[in-house]
Amino acid sequence: MIKINLLPTKKIRKHLGLKQELLLSGLLLLLVVICLALLWNMQNNNIERLTLQKNQHQQELDKLKKIVAEVEQFKKDKELYEQKINIIKDLEAQQSGPVHVLDELSLNVPDKLWFRSLSMKGDVLTLSGSAFANISIVDFVNNLKRSPYFQDVQLRESKRTKQDKASVYAYTLSARISIPKKK
Repeated sequence: MIKINLLPTKKIRKHLGLKQELLLSGLLLLLVVICLALLWNMQNNNIERLTLQKNQHQQELDKLKKIVAEVEQFKKDKELYEQKINIIKDLEAQQSGPVHVLDELSLNVPDKLWFRSLSMKGDVLTLSGSAFANISIVDFVNNLKRSPYFQDVQLRESKRTKQDKASVYAYTLSARISIPKKK
């Protein structure tokens, strides 16, 4: 006897196999899409985190640049103030300088010697006067040479003259004024 199966079993099997393959392919495709979506989401989160860090670092850098600029300004101000302080100290020394120079002159003047004129150009002092003896002029020059306020003391001229019927020695000397720094 011949059996004839009218049911399409082979077609059903082929059809079932095709459905399973399509289902598996669809699931695999869905799995790949989900994985790609997760990777894309992770990368977006990573980009957002790095962008946030970059912005925070930029803000910190801007703050530090402001601080560095302030420090540089403080350094410039400090130098400026130090220059001003030095100028004030020099002015104070120069202000009291003529007083000390005149005081030093009066302390070093020997007896029987007097001044006729005193002039100062820059730091060079020119002094003219008279004395009854030449030794008084020499003593005066030596006293000025020992003084810390006078440098390069030079006797320019010393000559014998008559003044009010008396014989005197007229002299002219020059010296460079050097005011000692205060300690």
